[in-house]
Amino acid sequence: MAAYPFESSAAWKDYLRFYADAVGRADEADRLIAAYEARARALGERIVARRGEAPAVRVVRGDAAGHQVYLRDSLPGIVPDEVGLAVPPGEPRTGFAQDLPPERVGQIDADAIFVWSFGVNPQIAEDNRTAASTLMRSPLWRNLGAVRRGDVFLVGDYWIGGGPLAASAMLDDIERALG
Repeated sequence: MAAYPFESSAAWKDYLRFYADAVGRADEADRLIAAYEARARALGERIVARRGEAPAVRVVRGDAAGHQVYLRDSLPGIVPDEVGLAVPPGEPRTGFAQDLPPERVGQIDADAIFVWSFGVNPQIAEDNRTAASTLMRSPLWRNLGAVRRGDVFLVGDYWIGGGPLAASAMLDDIERALG
C-alpha cells in the first residue's frame, strides 16, 4: 500500500481516515473525528456566549532561525478555525505560515496569542525556547494589546502535531485560555 501524500498538518482528518481505512477501522476514525468536531463547535459556542463574539487569535512559533505566524492551512491554524475563532485583520485566510521579522512584531496583535516553540533535539528545543523568550521581552511585543491584557498563552509543541491527540490537546489549551 502506498503512503498518503502529506500536504499539510491541517489535513489530519484525511490522513486519519486513510490509515484507519487501511487497517479496517474506518468507523473508529469517523467516531473520533465526529467527537472532535462536536467538541470544537461546542467550545466555540461557549466562547462566543461568554465573550459576545468570536475572538481573533494568532498562533506564533518562537524559533531561533526566525519566528513565524501560523495560518489556517496548518494544524495550529485549522483547529482555532474549526472552533470558530476569528482571523485577525490583515492575516491571510490561507497559507501555512508567514515569517515574523522583528520589525513586524508590533503588527500581529489579536484578542489572544498562542505561542509555542519546538526542537527536534534538546539543543534546538532550548535554542527555540530562548528565542521565544527573547521575542516576548521585546518592546514591540510588550506593546501588543493581547500582551497588556494578559491574553498570551504558552502552549506545547504538539501544536505542530498532526492527529486527533494533538487536535484534542489544542482544544484543551483553547478552552483553558478562552473558554
